[in-house]
Amino acid sequence: VHVGERQLVDVDRLAGEYRVARLLNDWPFQVPPIPLELPAPGNEIERIAQDWFFKRIEWADAMQRALAFYQEAGNLREAARVAVNLAGAYPFAPDPHYVAGQLLVDSGQRARALPFLHRAASLAPRRPDYLLGLARGYFVNDQLPESRRVLETLVRLYPDHPTAGRFLRQIKERQGEG
Repeated sequence: VHVGERQLVDVDRLAGEYRVARLLNDWPFQVPPIPLELPAPGNEIERIAQDWFFKRIEWADAMQRALAFYQEAGNLREAARVAVNLAGAYPFAPDPHYVAGQLLVDSGQRARALPFLHRAASLAPRRPDYLLGLARGYFVNDQLPESRRVLETLVRLYPDHPTAGRFLRQIKERQGEG
């Protein structure tokens, strides 16, 4: 998946199923039309999907709620899928890209994380958390020279950053400069 590519998540799938059911309950499939009655939501994702389907919330709110739900449940893989969709929907907002990148790393999808982390750092090149996230992304992908380059930039911008200096020393040690 590349930055901007969208994946189908459960909230999207369920809302789509509700739309199909509404169409099938209407003319020309049903004469007279049958009002659509959905069962009570059986879980939080169904609740979010129904709120979006019935226009009680917007798509972005549905995705944010799903993201929070998956994170709280510890389901990092699904959280990452939702975060990737949010990043794709907001190509010029750095935070959704950063969140997607972090969740992709945390869910073991390290190589997929790099474009998102790079995008966040490119959109906000002076944000220390975005730079640190990009350095971490390079590090977990065994791209130590790139990680070091980002950390050196971070230390140059923020000499007193509590983590960057330690992280940079760790990389230098790994590269035999310790």
